[in-house]
Amino acid sequence: VLSAGSTYLLYDATLNKQRSNLTLTETQQATALASYIEARSASYRQALRGAAGMINIKGRNAITTSDWNTYTSTLMAGNKFKELLGIGFADAVSHDQLQAYESAESVRVAPSGVRDLYTPIRFLYPETERNLKAIGFDMYSEKSRRDAMLRAKTSGEASASAPVVAVQDETSSASRKPVSILMCYPVYRDGLVNVPKDQRDEKIIGYTYLIYRPIDVFAQQDVLNDVEISHYHVQDITEQGSPNEIYTSEKYEPSPNSIERNLTLNDRTWKVTFYSENNYSRSLASPQNTILVIGIFLSLLLAYFVYSMLSKRSRTLQLEHAENIQKTKDELLA
Repeated sequence: VLSAGSTYLLYDATLNKQRSNLTLTETQQATALASYIEARSASYRQALRGAAGMINIKGRNAITTSDWNTYTSTLMAGNKFKELLGIGFADAVSHDQLQAYESAESVRVAPSGVRDLYTPIRFLYPETERNLKAIGFDMYSEKSRRDAMLRAKTSGEASASAPVVAVQDETSSASRKPVSILMCYPVYRDGLVNVPKDQRDEKIIGYTYLIYRPIDVFAQQDVLNDVEISHYHVQDITEQGSPNEIYTSEKYEPSPNSIERNLTLNDRTWKVTFYSENNYSRSLASPQNTILVIGIFLSLLLAYFVYSMLSKRSRTLQLEHAENIQKTKDELLA
């Protein structure tokens, strides 16, 4: 019993140590993933500021598609932003200006309809076939994009949208179309940066923006690629009570021991829930289970050996005792 008890105590202590190490590893990896997402978001903001500066220096009316492509291709050189669907510029066009704008840019703003303001895409790099289909799309026509642009205009800073389906993916044959995130930055007339709040509606001339699929962003990160338990679930929880699904890794499996991180990305809040792969957790416990089984087996084997020896000794003593009694009887009868 003492041997079996000691074996179990050793097993329990070792297993608790392994669990503690696993939790520490999970925490470190959750922190690494959160840091990666925040760093990518910061680099996107910087890219949009740079593009806005180029618009201001060149002038909105003077800049050409060639100018935009030259600048953004340099910005994306070396696969620095290869996860992006594209970097673009959308004009701010009033209803009164719409007809003249369409004529000057040789573009049809879509979808059609009467709106106070339109933000049609004028430039989008790279000029892939799918990206070219987005030229002329009025981003103000869709609520999540419009809300992000309004926040950017009001704050004077970059803003990110809730998950949207990119125009490039609307014709996808997939049963569930991938979601994308739009990040935009306001561009004001006369190259102004710190525009007074009460003048921002009047001074806005457009937005630099980029769009990406979160699934492509996570595919690029390598901070967890060598770890078997890197499975996570990402939601946009900015609106209370109605989380928007952003990304679920391939081996997503809820766990009672999950680790959560809330990230503030521009003006959105993302919740990243980090999960252990149950098979991996079980594999950590398997050596301890083996130790426990072997320990109990050896304890039982030892107990059986001791029991056998004691039983044999007891039988020997009983025989000797019986022989002594018989010998005494024989002597008395003699």
